[in-house]
Amino acid sequence: MSANDKQTTGSPTATTDQAEVFVDFKEQKFAKGVPLSPQVRLFRFLGSPRPDWQEHIRWSMQDAGPVEAEIQTQWAHLDAVYPKTFLVERCLRREDSRGRATAMAIALDAAHSKFDQKAFDITVSTQLHSHSAVVSIQAAGVWTVAEYLRSGTP
Repeated sequence: MSANDKQTTGSPTATTDQAEVFVDFKEQKFAKGVPLSPQVRLFRFLGSPRPDWQEHIRWSMQDAGPVEAEIQTQWAHLDAVYPKTFLVERCLRREDSRGRATAMAIALDAAHSKFDQKAFDITVSTQLHSHSAVVSIQAAGVWTVAEYLRSGTP
């Protein structure tokens, strides 16, 4: 039996790179049968620092500063798309509003409630000031971002 055969049978004696890929494959199947993006698998395999999209999300979770006009406009739009979300009210108008950090708290709640698209849309909206951040988060995909938010890792 070759090393490649061992990978497909799940043998623990497969080489490290093969075992890592196989473990990721099993995790993908366990998680609703939706595969992780190649980018996420590569970062897991290499043991690299967080991918850019995760860093952008972490930054949004901590940023309580002023929010750009295009983001405020998008939040008004998302309030129309997702009734009773109240992004504009909760993120901008209340005394305890913290801008992006509040929006990300709403996105976390949405992800935990399995509203993946809503969580993704809110997360992307917090980065509209940076085209490269938006592209990075969108490349990760709806399910991957929602799983990251649910993971408690951010």
